[in-house]
Amino acid sequence: MFNGEQFELVADQQFWQQSVPVEVFLEKLTKQYSVNTILNEAHNEGFVLNTQKVNEIGEVKITLEKFVQREMASAYIALD
Repeated sequence: MFNGEQFELVADQQFWQQSVPVEVFLEKLTKQYSVNTILNEAHNEGFVLNTQKVNEIGEVKITLEKFVQREMASAYIALD
């Protein structure tokens, strides 16, 4: 969803001429969309990206920071 709207990706598998299957592409697209959504919402809430790493099995690990009344709060998110 984007500002309350839903979007749908349509792919004609008969004419799919990419090096990866459409299912793999959609999985990667969904994961990247999730990462972007988390980072945008975190930014809107005043968090700052500390680290973002992808491990050997494709898990995305994000560490966010936010300073609150002279104390630092951290958030850790893992997507697999």
